[in-house]
Amino acid sequence: MKKYQTLILVLLLPILNGCATMDKREIATLNRVPFAPLQLTPEIEPTELRIDIVRQQNRQIASSGANPTADVPYHPLGFDLGNGLFYDLNGNLSFQILSLLDLDTNLLFKIRQEAIPHRRRRVRYHTWENQTLKITYDHRDRVNEMYTTSGTPDSLSYSGRWIRDFTIVKKDTLIQYLVNDKVREKLVRKEADLYQLDKWLPRREYQMKNNRIELARHFRLEITNGNQVIHVFRLALIGQRLVYSIEKSPDKVVIYSPGLVGKKIEIKGRELVVYRNNRPYNRYTVVQAGH
Repeated sequence: MKKYQTLILVLLLPILNGCATMDKREIATLNRVPFAPLQLTPEIEPTELRIDIVRQQNRQIASSGANPTADVPYHPLGFDLGNGLFYDLNGNLSFQILSLLDLDTNLLFKIRQEAIPHRRRRVRYHTWENQTLKITYDHRDRVNEMYTTSGTPDSLSYSGRWIRDFTIVKKDTLIQYLVNDKVREKLVRKEADLYQLDKWLPRREYQMKNNRIELARHFRLEITNGNQVIHVFRLALIGQRLVYSIEKSPDKVVIYSPGLVGKKIEIKGRELVVYRNNRPYNRYTVVQAGH
């Protein structure tokens, strides 16, 4: 029996290894097109329709003595970095799915999210209508209201069962994030492309200079090679380390580490498929848009 198990493992190894990293040839022959310039614009992103590039982790101490990690929650306030990139105040860097699908967040939309391989219980719909984001599923009739918005552009409140209620208040060069009417964060614009988060000591700064953005001593983004490559560096006390390079063609985006580990996003009209290395795992399709 052990002989057969060993033989099966040997036969499977090339398949498993083939999915363990991205396709080097595909990256080398990519029909590259330039990115738009980087930008640093405060933005609210409450939908959580994101594709993680870097997801921050919290270490947890288990009773067994192990140190498992858990994803740091998304923060709804952050920065639009251009090209669909979003960085939130919890340090998570991602692509915004609505931006990649070229959807107007002020208009009705309905998106079908499907796990790959297909499982009926893992199909959900995200519908934005009447200032409310609703989540529904193929396998049950229940409608979950993720959140509803109310207020004015200068004082916008979000409330719902799936999120912690919060309000974003804008006053001149100041943006405040409030929970239960208490200010939790203050984002202050100090100069044209320099912002400061006053909650932390030392203060966290977010700054853009030329083709480079520095994000609170977490990351530095640089756009190079005729705007065809975005490098993501992780910052340390001394120096920096390249963690990802991002490139794109007319119908795909590739995100890869120096060791060719990463993600690929294929975009076909109003549908995108997300790959982890060479294995697809999520499909997003626009079912309805506009009005």
